[in-house]
Amino acid sequence: MTNFIVIEKDSLEKSIVNSNQITLTEASIVHTKMHRDDVEEFIRDGNNLLLKLKNGEVIVIENFFTAYDEVISDLVFEEDGCVLYWFDGVSDFKGIPGLEVLLPEAGSQLASLLPWLAGLGAVGGIIAATHNDDDNSPSKPNGVNSIQVSSDGLVTGNTENIPNGSKVNVTITGKDKDGNLISQEIETTINPDGSYTIEVPNDFADGDLKVESEVVDQNGNIVKAEDGLVKTDHDNDPSTPEQGGLDRVDGLITVDIDPATNKLTGTTTDVPAGSPVTITVTGTDSQGKPVTEQVQATVQPDGTYTADLPATINPNAPIEAEAKATDNNGKPVTDTDNSAGVADGSITVDIADSGTGQISGTTVDVAPNSNVVLTIKGKDATGADVEITRTVQTDADGKYNYQLVAGDGIADGSSVDVQAVTKGLNGKDVSATDTLAPQGDNDNDPNTPADPGLDLVAGAITVDIDPATNKLTGTTTDVPAGSPVTITVTGTDSQGKPVTEQVQATVQPDGTYTADLPAT
Repeated sequence: MTNFIVIEKDSLEKSIVNSNQITLTEASIVHTKMHRDDVEEFIRDGNNLLLKLKNGEVIVIENFFTAYDEVISDLVFEEDGCVLYWFDGVSDFKGIPGLEVLLPEAGSQLASLLPWLAGLGAVGGIIAATHNDDDNSPSKPNGVNSIQVSSDGLVTGNTENIPNGSKVNVTITGKDKDGNLISQEIETTINPDGSYTIEVPNDFADGDLKVESEVVDQNGNIVKAEDGLVKTDHDNDPSTPEQGGLDRVDGLITVDIDPATNKLTGTTTDVPAGSPVTITVTGTDSQGKPVTEQVQATVQPDGTYTADLPATINPNAPIEAEAKATDNNGKPVTDTDNSAGVADGSITVDIADSGTGQISGTTVDVAPNSNVVLTIKGKDATGADVEITRTVQTDADGKYNYQLVAGDGIADGSSVDVQAVTKGLNGKDVSATDTLAPQGDNDNDPNTPADPGLDLVAGAITVDIDPATNKLTGTTTDVPAGSPVTITVTGTDSQGKPVTEQVQATVQPDGTYTADLPAT
């Protein structure tokens, strides 16, 4: 790590900084013996100057481009042969005879106290002059102070030429768990080997952190050092969050699906309040079709978050939710939850064995007012196949019914097959079937009654006697064409004797029949 000498232009106060982060609070001369060729790139970042070294290190000089009372800061490289090169902050380097040329006009009169020609010795001389009028050339070496902070919160420092038992004041600056800027000062004592150690207090949340230390050396100089942990684009990928900083707490996120309230809820640890949470929800819609939606939530000050389950997702079907966020150190955190949904629904269907055409059924885990599609098959009066579809709705108890009517086209005596289909709460189809046997002795057992088949229309027959034409006529309803009609005729013969006769007729396609009045 490179040592820097920072000289405030106004007060000429000097501090030695052995750190990759230098903070200027006044217009200053930042002096280093590092070679210009060690720097790969000079970058202006707002009011900060970044030195990107060829060895991979990055040195940050905060407030370098900030003007204090119209006075700006300068960066000076002292190279071989005590040659000074001034970086003008705009285009290139310029050689200068001494540091005094960089002082403001009011302060340049101090240059007469010591010859600021070139080299670190001259710089040390003027600092000594400003702090010790009795000794322009101190015999004791100046102190050295360095400090480092690790991501686990351990702060370590090393000193040289500092009196034993000296106190070091360490100032720590960062943010608390709510994102508020906080600062704490901690005093510690230098160990006999020149080292000192402290821990970052728990009040500081993970993320950006800055540590600064001050100690007085044996010449009475204040020797400063600073270091920091900075979240930045370590992976050189602008599409990813910045990484780094204090990292003592592992980031964590949880996600929970609550189908009963249609909510997605969760908690976070070490994720900044106000951070976005992206939740990817996968499930099915009310028709059972696959659906994937993304919803956004915001981390609250207590670390929780809440979002609504997308309206397109069926809460009663299986659901998977994946939540993603970024913790204080730019690390992604994720969690997944699954909801099994409700069990598959069920349905029953029944067509009355009595042949009345009444179709009814029940459902379980099917929403009220759900459609039930009935596919009904039978035969018409000519024996041709008939298939009809009717849609009914479940009631609040999950029941449904339908009444076949003659207008549906299925003739009396026909068999009837019924299939009922609906969707369960989880969006899956459920179905059931039932059958009404056709009219006849379907079990070939003469001891059991014949099946009635469908019997929607009540049978009827009429008969009329026409003595003028000696005819017996009539009509039928719901009697198959070709069926026999037996007519029993009771009367007297020409001699007045009682006579009873039976005659047969046949039902015609139009339902009528005709027979002759017996000659007797």
